[in-house]
Amino acid sequence: MTYRCLGGSLYQIELTIFRDCENGFPQAYFDDPVPIGIFAGSTGALLSTEYINWSGTDDTLDLTLANPCFVVPPNVCIHTTTYSTVLNLPFRVGGYHLAYQRCCRNNIIDNIIDPSITGATYDVFVSELALATCNSSPRFFDWPPFYICQGAPINYNSSAVDIDGDSIVYELCNPYVGGTQGNPSPDPPNGPPYSSVFWNPPYSLSNMLGGSDPLTIDPSTGILSGTPGNLGTFVVGLCAKEYRNGVLIGTTKRDFQFTTGSCNKINQAQFFTPNAGCRTNLSVYFNNISNAQTPSYLWDLGDGTTSTSFDPLHIYPDTGQYTVTLIAGFGTPCSDTITKTIDLQINGLDIQLNAPQTVCEGDTVLVVVQNLLSNYNTITSVNWSSNAPIIGPTNTDSIYVFVDDLTTVSISAQNNFGCTDSDDLQIETEIVLANFDTLSTNCNTDLSVLFQNASTALNESFLWDFDGLGTSTDIFPTFTFPDTGTYTITLIAGYGGACTDTLTLDIDVALTGIDLSLTPDQQICSGDELVINATNTVQVASNISYDWSPLDGVISGLNTSSITVSPTASTTYSLLATNEFDCTDSALVTIEVLLSEASFDSIDLICNGTLTVPFNNTSQLSAGGYQWFFDTLGTSSDVNPVFTFSDTGIYAIQLISGIGTPCLDTTEQLLSLYISQADISSTDSSIVCRGDTISLFATNNLSDYNQIINYTWTPFNPLLSGQGIDSVDVIASSDQTFMVVGTNNYGCTDTSYSVVNVTFLS
Repeated sequence: MTYRCLGGSLYQIELTIFRDCENGFPQAYFDDPVPIGIFAGSTGALLSTEYINWSGTDDTLDLTLANPCFVVPPNVCIHTTTYSTVLNLPFRVGGYHLAYQRCCRNNIIDNIIDPSITGATYDVFVSELALATCNSSPRFFDWPPFYICQGAPINYNSSAVDIDGDSIVYELCNPYVGGTQGNPSPDPPNGPPYSSVFWNPPYSLSNMLGGSDPLTIDPSTGILSGTPGNLGTFVVGLCAKEYRNGVLIGTTKRDFQFTTGSCNKINQAQFFTPNAGCRTNLSVYFNNISNAQTPSYLWDLGDGTTSTSFDPLHIYPDTGQYTVTLIAGFGTPCSDTITKTIDLQINGLDIQLNAPQTVCEGDTVLVVVQNLLSNYNTITSVNWSSNAPIIGPTNTDSIYVFVDDLTTVSISAQNNFGCTDSDDLQIETEIVLANFDTLSTNCNTDLSVLFQNASTALNESFLWDFDGLGTSTDIFPTFTFPDTGTYTITLIAGYGGACTDTLTLDIDVALTGIDLSLTPDQQICSGDELVINATNTVQVASNISYDWSPLDGVISGLNTSSITVSPTASTTYSLLATNEFDCTDSALVTIEVLLSEASFDSIDLICNGTLTVPFNNTSQLSAGGYQWFFDTLGTSSDVNPVFTFSDTGIYAIQLISGIGTPCLDTTEQLLSLYISQADISSTDSSIVCRGDTISLFATNNLSDYNQIINYTWTPFNPLLSGQGIDSVDVIASSDQTFMVVGTNNYGCTDTSYSVVNVTFLS
């Protein structure tokens, strides 16, 4: 526990707790909160209890060793946490004593009596002088070395720093006892003075770790030294005394534990070679079982060869003794070396059975055993067995076997070193069987025959002879014979191999099928007739029945090879023909019916005012295009063309449909083109005086094409005269607009307006 003056009477208190998370009975969590007892420094009386909440931080320390070539075993674990708060400690004669108590210590501690029921007290004394001078306690630089190696000298810096510049003197001191099993976390803690732990002989304050080189601390530097001689866990107390001008201000104590163990080297070289027993080769596998943190290895394999593989597999040049060296962690300061001698001998037996590669069914085969290691040993005994008959003695290095289908030969042998080996040999008999057939020759339409090869031959080589007319090496040949008749066919299976088989068969080649040929697909005009002819290209059968469908549009020829049709729509006709051999064939022909009926609407030219005429095509057409003739003035291929004539008159309009097809249709109409639209305009008056009589005039703008037969003027009042004609007289009484409607000789009308403006003078 430490304190730091923040100014005035405020002090930051920090309590750092460590616990062994691998051994003993640590709680699942640190105390939350921890009770801190505040006692009078002179009398030890309890003044108050402060509670510090746990921050929830539970760190696992990184337990590294000073010697980089050693590693901490995996079963060492230390957790730590720090509690912190700010207390108001006003000046007090005699100062303050702060304390926190806990039970219990680790039950595997060796240097104190009854560690599992012995608690600990963590305290700090804030002296009267410290309060008067706003003093802060010393703070240690680093964590204590929780894990140390047996037999490895200790040289750890356990010094502290004082921000006030006071002198620090270090010494080993007795740890205090604290809580009990009945009251593991006293609240409030018990007041000072506190009792020390009871050392378990031969351990003591002067030899906390045991051994011939006791643990000591340099009072000036805080360097811990000594050599731990015993394995185990040990409580250690360390005090830092703070002096100012030769006067003791306070003491900061550390109460912690050392675990002394057998430290493992980071790199430990070790390997072995598996026992080869009856070795049959000069290949040696080296099994690397090194424990190396740095995975780098160098092997000296004893024959001038090196390797950096983890588990090298090496083939030696000969038998003999070889000295093998392994360096684990090669190239690092913590490398480790091991050397072993191996005696390499070949005393095993390795045999192999040999027989001909190709054996025909029924052959007698010589099987020989070969000693592949005859340079190193000799075969002393053999034992043969087989699922086929063995011919001759079975205690020699060879036997004869009569093979049939799949034959297995086995042997077991022993050499002069007592090593054994065995081998099995499967002798695959090459069974060749020639067999073939022809695909059905019924309903043949030509003299070509496809041969279906059903032979068995490993080399898949064949030779066909087609009755002296030709040969083939195809697996499935097709041969065209010159005429119908009976032919002798010979097949040699396995041709060119050691094992062959021959089959000869007679086959009949006949033409009995039907091969129909129909009139090709046609286009006809609607209403036309067409003859569809069917021809059998195989001129063998004479009695053939014909079945046509559908019957729509068939005019004549049903049940014959030729029908006459006149379909009303595009139709596909099907023919099924059957001959006296009950062979059939079918064919299809599609007749496309082309519809072409040219027509267009009469032209409606009522009240027409232009020489441009649109035409409405009402033709029925299934294929092709259109051609228009506008008298002798022009043509168009549009479906609905628009044509501009040069003048009025009577024109012959012609439309041809089905252009591009054989089915053309033509229609013609006379077009009487005239301008029947009425188009008039009327004059406005100049400014007149009120009461004047003025004349208004209307003009026929299309007088070249029609006549206006009536003009109707409104309003009727104040008209004086001229109603019905192109001019009227009116009295100008006020500003006024007059409307005139003109009707021409085609009954078409148009409207115009005249404006009269009147001036009033006083």
